[in-house]
Amino acid sequence: SLIVGPIPDSLTATTKNGETVTLNRQQLTHAATIITVGGQTDGVGRPGVVIALMAALTESHLRMLANTGTYPESANYPNDGNGGDHDSLGLFQMRPQSGWGTVAELMDPNYQAGAFFGGPDGPNYPSPRGLLDIPGWERMDPGEAAQSVEVSAFPARYRNYAPVADAILDALTRT
Repeated sequence: SLIVGPIPDSLTATTKNGETVTLNRQQLTHAATIITVGGQTDGVGRPGVVIALMAALTESHLRMLANTGTYPESANYPNDGNGGDHDSLGLFQMRPQSGWGTVAELMDPNYQAGAFFGGPDGPNYPSPRGLLDIPGWERMDPGEAAQSVEVSAFPARYRNYAPVADAILDALTRT
C-alpha cells in the first residue's frame, strides 16, 4: 500500500526532456491527495498513481485551477489560480460538460482523483471512463494510459513527466 509521509516544502526533479521542475508544498499536497486516493482504491497501486501524477503534472502542474471565464463560481472554492482551457477545472482539467462532475465536485481534489481512477466505485462510473475503466491499462505505456483517460489534443505530453511522478512518489511515500 502507499502511505504518505511528511510533505516537504519543495521538490525539484527533472522531466524526461531534461527540464528542471520545482514543486512547492501546495503542489506536493495535491500529489499526496492523489497518492492517498489511489492507495485506497482497489486495483490502482503504484503504477496507477504514477499515471495519475503524470496526468495532473501535465494538465495543471499539480494546481487546483478555477476557470472563472466559463464557471465564475469556481473562484468560490479553494484554488491555486485561474486556468482557462475551454471549460476545464482542477488538477486533471476535467470538464463538467463532458460528464466528469459538477463545478463543486471538480473543485475538490479528492473527487478529481477518484474520478481519474474511476472503476465501478468511481464517482463518474461508467462514463466518462477513469483509469480502471480502460481495459488493459496495466499493460499500456503509462503515457498512453494517461491519454486514454484525459483524451488530450496533445497525447505525447504525458510521458515527459514520468520521472517527476516517480520522484514525487519516492519523496512522499514510505513503506
